[in-house]
Amino acid sequence: MGESRDIAKISFAARYFFALLWTHMDDEGRVEWLPKKLAGVMYAHDEDVDQSMLNAWLSECQKAGLLISYTVEDQVYVCSPKFKSHQKPERPQQSKLPPPPDSIDDSPTIHRIDTDNTPHEQRIDTEDATSVVVVGEVVVDGEVVVVVDGEGDARDAVKKQRKPRSTPSQKLQPFLEMDLPECLDSDDGRDYWRLFCEHRLGKGFKPNSFTENAAELILKQLASYSGDVAKEAIRKSITSGWAGVFPESVKIKPPGKPQRETAQEEHERIMKEFYGK
Repeated sequence: MGESRDIAKISFAARYFFALLWTHMDDEGRVEWLPKKLAGVMYAHDEDVDQSMLNAWLSECQKAGLLISYTVEDQVYVCSPKFKSHQKPERPQQSKLPPPPDSIDDSPTIHRIDTDNTPHEQRIDTEDATSVVVVGEVVVDGEVVVVVDGEGDARDAVKKQRKPRSTPSQKLQPFLEMDLPECLDSDDGRDYWRLFCEHRLGKGFKPNSFTENAAELILKQLASYSGDVAKEAIRKSITSGWAGVFPESVKIKPPGKPQRETAQEEHERIMKEFYGK
């Protein structure tokens, strides 16, 4: 498997679990997370394996980036992000399970849980931190929960939370709120600017390479040109996959003389004017 480096980060038992889980995924690498049922099917001859072990192994695989868990309408699902890179079904069937959302908030929900993997309903109040020691993490009903025991600081557990990823619209908004030069200060011009910003924030460029400072420099560059030149420079940049704009290279052809109406066109125009045909 191509994830050999990631697999090396997890225990041998978690590796075996990961390999077995793949055999129960559909053609798009998704499976309903039903740990009790999966334990009975995947480890039919291992009576000592229970759902708490599967939860712990899932947590290991998630930390290594091998698996992703997500919830849709109160049902937990698990998918392998690199499944299609390694599995090529001869007659792939479309998954009946919902796909993971574009932006997964994978920050763990902090609960108190005993070291015997029995979760409590009482949630740790992270404002008034309860004293606990973070022993490890497991997945219970699709949520990453912290195993605690004894004395310590619950804020250590809070530090494990990761910030939700920004959505494309959140990244785009600051650029749309910038002051545009006169050449783009129109509905048409703003549409061109939006398309350019979406282009620069897309997957074809390095993350965070398009900043507000960079956007301001581009707008200043366009400010000394006409609207037609600025829009044509943006259009050419997008279609060519460029990071910048080059208005100095744009050549706008002057409008040509109107062509003389042919006899057929004149006949059709007269018929339409007088007879509505």
